[in-house]
Amino acid sequence: MLKTVHYLGGWLLVLGVLSGCMSTKNWKKGQYFLRSQEIKGNKKLSSGDLEALFRQKTNSRFLFGYPSVAAYNYGLKRFDREKVRAKIEKTKAKYDTLIEQQEARIGKAPEGAKREKIREKVYDKVHKLKEKKEEKVKDLQKKMREGNWWMRSVGEKPVFYDSLKAKESAKEMEAYYRSKGFFQATVDVETKRNKKRKKVKVYYKVEEGKPLILGKIEYVTENKVIDSLLTTPELRRKSPLKQGKRYDEEDFNTERTRIVNLLKNNGFYTFHKQYLLFKVDTTALKDTTKQNRKLAHCRIVVNRPAGEEKYHRQYKIDKVIFEIQPNTEVTNSAKPDYNEKVSSKGVIYKFAKRRIPYSSHILDYRVQVEPGAFYQYDQVLRTKSLLGALDMFKFVNTTFEIPKDSNDQKVGRLVARIKTSPVEKYQFTSEAGVTVGQGLPGPFVNLSLKNRNLFGGAEVFETNFQYTLDGQASFSDENQNYSSQELSLNTALNFPVILFPTRLRFLFNDYGPKTRINVGYNFVQRPEYNRTNLRSSMTYLWFSRYSSYNFTLSEISFVNVPRISSTFREQLLELERAGNPLIKSFERALVGSYYFTYTFNNTNIGELRNAHYIKLLAESGGTTFNLIDRQFLGGDTLIAGLKYFQFYRFNSSFHYYLPLNKKQKLAFRIHAGIARPYGVSETLPYEKFYFAGGSNSVRAWAPRRLGPGSHPPELREGTQEFDYSFEQPGEIIFEANMEYRFPIYGFFEGALFVDAGNVWMIEADNRPGSEFKFPSFFQEIAVGVGFGLRLNFSFLLIRLDAGVKAYDPARAAGSRYILGNFNLGNPGHNGQTLLNLGIGYPF
Repeated sequence: MLKTVHYLGGWLLVLGVLSGCMSTKNWKKGQYFLRSQEIKGNKKLSSGDLEALFRQKTNSRFLFGYPSVAAYNYGLKRFDREKVRAKIEKTKAKYDTLIEQQEARIGKAPEGAKREKIREKVYDKVHKLKEKKEEKVKDLQKKMREGNWWMRSVGEKPVFYDSLKAKESAKEMEAYYRSKGFFQATVDVETKRNKKRKKVKVYYKVEEGKPLILGKIEYVTENKVIDSLLTTPELRRKSPLKQGKRYDEEDFNTERTRIVNLLKNNGFYTFHKQYLLFKVDTTALKDTTKQNRKLAHCRIVVNRPAGEEKYHRQYKIDKVIFEIQPNTEVTNSAKPDYNEKVSSKGVIYKFAKRRIPYSSHILDYRVQVEPGAFYQYDQVLRTKSLLGALDMFKFVNTTFEIPKDSNDQKVGRLVARIKTSPVEKYQFTSEAGVTVGQGLPGPFVNLSLKNRNLFGGAEVFETNFQYTLDGQASFSDENQNYSSQELSLNTALNFPVILFPTRLRFLFNDYGPKTRINVGYNFVQRPEYNRTNLRSSMTYLWFSRYSSYNFTLSEISFVNVPRISSTFREQLLELERAGNPLIKSFERALVGSYYFTYTFNNTNIGELRNAHYIKLLAESGGTTFNLIDRQFLGGDTLIAGLKYFQFYRFNSSFHYYLPLNKKQKLAFRIHAGIARPYGVSETLPYEKFYFAGGSNSVRAWAPRRLGPGSHPPELREGTQEFDYSFEQPGEIIFEANMEYRFPIYGFFEGALFVDAGNVWMIEADNRPGSEFKFPSFFQEIAVGVGFGLRLNFSFLLIRLDAGVKAYDPARAAGSRYILGNFNLGNPGHNGQTLLNLGIGYPF
């Protein structure tokens, strides 16, 4: 495999060199290939923001040339537009003849019922022929416009320098500078031409000048309520417009949105951004400091409403009408007969059946728009979000009406209408595909059945069956891959409330609460062992805008290992004799725990802004068993003849995404955790250990083979290479990853990455160097570097990452920096390079 990659890299290098040689004999006189564009002189604004304004984009470059242009020229030589035009006419004539032949059948048929029957068949065939003709002609017309496959899908048309577009780019940059407060900025275009190769480099030289600074900010309005809202110090601090800050049109747009949202959340239903006027005076203020800044006096004016309204009016909710439509095809001309029910909250429910299909108490908790309260836009959005989270409705629409007599009052009235339509009660889904974890790809099948509104209280009953077959590295030999089978059956009952005996449960009503009761069975078959897990749990879930919370009040698992291979058992016994109690993780056991998980995620695909992902977990295992008389149930370490575990576990993960521009991004990840047995337990359940290495961890090491600490693996017999045979569990983990992601060409993307991390034991076991010690653990953090190739099909991302060991803590001190040992001719020597195949980004 490594040789294949090596040869592939060589061919890519040759392709890059050859594609740099482009023939110019067919180019028009005066044409120059646009080799590069560069911005000079910009200090305050980033080059990435300015480059986005280029009217011409250079062709994609790879290594030393332009393979996409070479592919386009290759396709152009083999493209005959006249042949395509003739084929279009031939295709039209072919299908027109077929259509005429079909239509002629009608006239030949005898009159009567037989003719009508033939007419129906003919019309159906003619319709299909017309559709096929349209599809064929459309494809050929696209080929005529854009060229053949090489030109459309693989290649890029060469971009030649256009002086007019360069001047337009410069004007766009000057306008952008003005929007950022640099009203004296100028951008000039300079070119450097290579007349021999007919290539040109374009330079945009920027003179920024002094920016405009906000000197005074003032709000002007005749409405006392609006004035109090805009000038309240606490709310005023949220404004992006600050005295002493540089003028920026983006800040003014943000302030406009902030004011509109502020007023709409305080009853001003009819207020819109058109009522706001920003006036900037650059002559009213003078800078009295030595900086000699150019200051601006900014006035935000709230204009009076247009039409008959004399002032901006606040509105209160008069009625809330919740209409449950029987289907989405209901129209105004065919309205069903609705029944009504008024809930304790004052919401009027309308429904077509004899009784309301859902509990009005449950819906009341989700409807945040309340009669008698001021209109709040955020509560409208929250209502739609909470109702949508019930998984009961196809859609949730909200509208508001102003009664005719409302204008006669100082505070107006609104009638809120919420319209929904139930989703199907039963839903069956089936899914099949390929999964890629830490091993080789393998097929999977997933079947699920959902029963909604089981007891009439918006409950959801789910049953899920999944079967997976994939390739896994052996527990005791990283170079041996076996098929691993996993079968799981899970059932869950979800209630849209917190099931708890006290009034504490009502505190979560505004956060879309759920209680999930789950029972599941899992079977895993690996070459070393078979393992079954019968699990039940009760979990509380709730969420806010970017945050979600998960509190599992109780999770009890019965773990059984009905089969352990003789070789694997002997390895476990050998570890036990050396003082490692790992074998106890493979005994019949009862694992009970409760845990809390917090997740924050404000990432939004395609949005150009910084984003964060945070996940925190705290788990306590076996704590519930402290309340049980263990002597009565079977002894200090057994419950009803089953071994049980006591442990605690804390885990944290932090991701940060920093866009450099629309196509390039820096991604960071930090993962840290600690798990420790206590009480009657000498070891953790095997699935509660931490492992390092693999496609989503430190990619230069095989899955679950890194560490612990500076523990050196044994050498392979007759060699000086490490034998990464055994998985290496740890009780402490620390990992840090950094990745630079960038486009290459088309759906090909690349990545450069640095991974660091390791696992440790809290106390030393039979593996020398495994113990965590401060501060020496810093010297035991392994480091790997590498390059990744990704195929991004928008709906699926396949990645191949090559990780190279740079710093190996398992080696003797002074010999741990091994990046210099990397040999491009033999990258896999001594296991220094590892290939990782994965689906999706690593983090």
